[in-house]
Amino acid sequence: MSTSLAAALAAMELGHLEPRVEELGGMAPPPTEALEQTVTAIWSDLFTTMGNTSLERDIEDLGWGLVNLFHRAAAKKHGLVDRLTDDIRLLLAEQDGSEISTANLEEKIELAKRVEESAGSFEVMRDVAAAHYIRETGKSWVPSSGNRISLGVTAGIVDGHAFLRARRERALNANTAQGTPVVFAGGRLTFA
Repeated sequence: MSTSLAAALAAMELGHLEPRVEELGGMAPPPTEALEQTVTAIWSDLFTTMGNTSLERDIEDLGWGLVNLFHRAAAKKHGLVDRLTDDIRLLLAEQDGSEISTANLEEKIELAKRVEESAGSFEVMRDVAAAHYIRETGKSWVPSSGNRISLGVTAGIVDGHAFLRARRERALNANTAQGTPVVFAGGRLTFA
């Protein structure tokens, strides 16, 4: 008895492994100032303790690892946003105008926005840690792979705008008469 990989994965019901909007509902990312203060406290506690000890020569490696920790966390979140973006594209392609499919699409867009917010928080923490790394070592932090440029606009944001534009166009088309327009001309030229 042979089954396809897709059937085997579907039978495993792995849907519970993906975050849901309900799990993130009502939660906002921490304020930027709080993130900056937290990273500064972690950095100063760790490196003040290690200064003037036998571990001082390892400060550069630990500092790079700390910055990389936040970089990898942001990259992981961006990967999740990319997968959610693919889901949004699929839901847009399968859109039948029903309330259920529209609700599913809106839920995915909201989830992508929330995950993007958390990625932005990790990027803030990475940038603060990188600034401390430069101050501590005199060298610029460079990731082992990827880039550290925060683009600000991601595929999820673009798709969210596209969804809203498509929804607006559907509503407009629903209220517009279809077919060839007919124009009437002529009639009375004088009114008595």
